[in-house]
Amino acid sequence: MAALRERQAAAADEHEPPTPVYVFSFDAGVSPWRPGYLTLAFGRLSGGAFRLHDLRHYHATQLIGGGVPVPTVSKRLGHTSTAVTLDVYGHWLPEPDRDAADIIGRLLD
Repeated sequence: MAALRERQAAAADEHEPPTPVYVFSFDAGVSPWRPGYLTLAFGRLSGGAFRLHDLRHYHATQLIGGGVPVPTVSKRLGHTSTAVTLDVYGHWLPEPDRDAADIIGRLLD
């Protein structure tokens, strides 16, 4: 493993990586895979159980569920507004709903 890392470091020293470097690429990060090919490859790897787009939903719901502010999640997803994010992922906000129910419950007692 150390020998491999040394070869990789030497190769990196000899060549400047392109900017940006694409993770999914046939030519060492220079050009990205077409989205359709990436979706096809992901489908094959997951056995068809998941779509690539499902990773986007997972990412968003985990961020929202973890307490990341909706404007931040919205920007990460490239949504035009937080309203779009809330329309799609608003049901993943269980804590604020529970908090609101507790507050109104205390007020009505």
